[in-house]
Amino acid sequence: MFSHSISMKSNVSVYNMSWDAPGKSFTLGYARLNITGCDFDIYQVLDQSGNVPAKLCNVTCPNRGITEDIARQDCNGTGCCSIDVPIRAQTLQLMFVRHGKGAVELDAQSNQSSLWSTINVTTVYAVILWRILDQPTCASTFDNRTNYACISEHSKCMDGYFAPILGYNCLCDGGYQGNPYILDGCSRDRGYNPFQQKDVCDRKCGSIDVPYPFGLEEGCAARKSFQLNCTNMLSSSLQLNDEYHVTYINVSNGLMGVEDTTDYKQYMYGMRVTQEPQLYIGSGESASVQWAVANLTCLEAQQNISGYACVSINSTCLGVNSTDDYIGYRCSCTLGFQGNPYIQDGCQGYNLCPSPSPFRSRSFSDLTK
Repeated sequence: MFSHSISMKSNVSVYNMSWDAPGKSFTLGYARLNITGCDFDIYQVLDQSGNVPAKLCNVTCPNRGITEDIARQDCNGTGCCSIDVPIRAQTLQLMFVRHGKGAVELDAQSNQSSLWSTINVTTVYAVILWRILDQPTCASTFDNRTNYACISEHSKCMDGYFAPILGYNCLCDGGYQGNPYILDGCSRDRGYNPFQQKDVCDRKCGSIDVPYPFGLEEGCAARKSFQLNCTNMLSSSLQLNDEYHVTYINVSNGLMGVEDTTDYKQYMYGMRVTQEPQLYIGSGESASVQWAVANLTCLEAQQNISGYACVSINSTCLGVNSTDDYIGYRCSCTLGFQGNPYIQDGCQGYNLCPSPSPFRSRSFSDLTK
């Protein structure tokens, strides 16, 4: 969390603030900032000379009695402004320009809010990137492996996220996970637990079934990424992280219904007609997504029987692919069986053939009698 306060003075129009990354290996990537105060514009200074400011937002106050708590409730430009700032540099420079000529007298004896005398900058969240600096690029590491950081087997080098930032990072190869910076740090996916650890688990969130391998609490899901949060039982509000609302789970076909609940949905899916007011607002994109239980091939999964997900008799392993890559494997009941292949005896048989007619077939001779 970053926070910074600037005390404003009478007859001073312009104020500046810098936020520096914690060291040479770090880069400020992205931040959402809440800025409180009254009657000023906010600019991001984009070059070292300070000659190219980009306006981010402005804050105004309808009266002198507005409090910071009230302003922060909506943070919509009245006493508070919320901004998303792509930084991609080691320093974020902001400039605050008072409206008018900055000649507003700050009366300490009056009942005016502190918003008129102080600019407060706080982060809602921020992304700070880091990289290894012993070599400027991955290509240069081939000439000098003395201090090469990617020492694990099945690891690879990746150049810095944003040019012209120098340095590199290490990643595990596709299908591997772990720490590429230590010996044997990258391994195949071992995160799936085929058996529920807790004796009793809730399996419904309102009207939505939550079958294993998913769960609503620790010990009830097969892995961390399958642990969901039932935020409201009455409205069947089932969340995956804080970003997605889950509408259904289908273990037979390896599908999950999700709806985007992030702040960006209204901008991504809102529609605008030229020279008309904004009358459409996005409510989130709904989609059915495929899921896999582990980033392994079926052959790899079956070689580790203690972690193999398809525990039911009459179940089988299937690969899950995206348009770009192999994702992992999932389980399905074999032909003639249905149910949950992820639990013991979860696949139950059903009759593939239609039931015979209750009426006895009659021959032509019967009909002529």
